[in-house]
Amino acid sequence: MTDLVSDVARHLEVSPRWTRMLLTGEKMPNVALLHHLASYFNVAGGEAFFTASPTDALNRELTTILLQYEPQEQDPLKALLAKHGVVAADLRLHGGPLSPAQLEQIDQIVGNVLRTILPPGDQP
Repeated sequence: MTDLVSDVARHLEVSPRWTRMLLTGEKMPNVALLHHLASYFNVAGGEAFFTASPTDALNRELTTILLQYEPQEQDPLKALLAKHGVVAADLRLHGGPLSPAQLEQIDQIVGNVLRTILPPGDQP
């Protein structure tokens, strides 16, 4: 903590005592210092990172990290609809994420519907 306080104090050009109080949550920075804090900690969103609620700030940062590890196609229902050439649909899920069995059922339903309405040469 001592090294962090010294380094941040030099970066912000404020006293180490005030910096320690800032880093422990006893003091609040002014708007000008928020810019320097965002720069020092290299946080996405700049000053908004510090003014957002803790839950929102943490969620934003963790979402960025999670997106690095998840496949690019995150919505299996959208992928399924695209597989069958559906370009628009109401995708509001009112009961949470779908199970693999539900996705398989939707795949069968959409496939069967499309096979009955599309001409033979255009079927998926």
